Amino acid sequence: MRKALLTAGLMVTLPTAHGQGARPLVGKDIAVPSARFPAEWYPKQNGMSTSAPIAGAPYSATMTMTTELLDSEGKSVGKYAFRTLQWRDSAGRMRDEELFSEMPNTVATPNEITAVDTVQHCQFTWNAPVTREQDRVAVVNCRSLEEGRSDDSLPRHITDSEPETTSEQLGPMVRTTTTTPLGKRTMEGLEVVGMRTVTSDVDAEGRLQDTKEGEIWWSPALYESLLMTVKTRQNIITFELSGIRREEPDAGLFYPPKGYQIRKEAEVPPLPVPPQP
Repeated sequence: MRKALLTAGLMVTLPTAHGQGARPLVGKDIAVPSARFPAEWYPKQNGMSTSAPIAGAPYSATMTMTTELLDSEGKSVGKYAFRTLQWRDSAGRMRDEELFSEMPNTVATPNEITAVDTVQHCQFTWNAPVTREQDRVAVVNCRSLEEGRSDDSLPRHITDSEPETTSEQLGPMVRTTTTTPLGKRTMEGLEVVGMRTVTSDVDAEGRLQDTKEGEIWWSPALYESLLMTVKTRQNIITFELSGIRREEPDAGLFYPPKGYQIRKEAEVPPLPVPPQP
């Protein structure tokens, strides 16, 4: 986990992102329909809310998710990894390519590609490589023309230098979460700041029922997590971003390739409004 603009009397223009550093584009944003993004792709409702895209920090990298399975004694009984190629441009557009073709013991499976155009509020999904003409289809799903974008609290929370312990009542259970800052280190040539959390669930008799440990290392310059680990009693899942290149990606990566038919995702009809008494 980034992304002028018209209507009568209302215009929003994204500032040029290049060279200004990573920052969330908060506030109101309006997409402009065009030949590549026709108006009929967008739903009629407006004013939707979404997380702010990150501008000014283009990159490409590989995200590796590793899952290690644990037995009842906490010993490793197996491990497997899955890779996803990632790109983000200066305006916050994103592309993920899940490498299903690398998965062992499977029939040849094309990779699944998701491109999110946060400027035009649309997401494309397609598979590649494919050989049959009928498989050259990309599905597009667009949000409303007008969006309100807000920043999440993760960066502020993760850079907080003070340890913190919170508790909440969940039925008969008490969940306690302890957050501990881990300071700074360097990964992939970038300064990252770390945080560790331990969450435990204790029942009414004071018996430990469940526990989860998490560790995250976040880069302010890239506005991304470079390493995240979650440990439960059943497994250890690690997400690691590697091979980072801080260069502007090719603009063509964020739109389906030539020769692909673009099909609009079916809209979910609105829920019926009950009659008023």
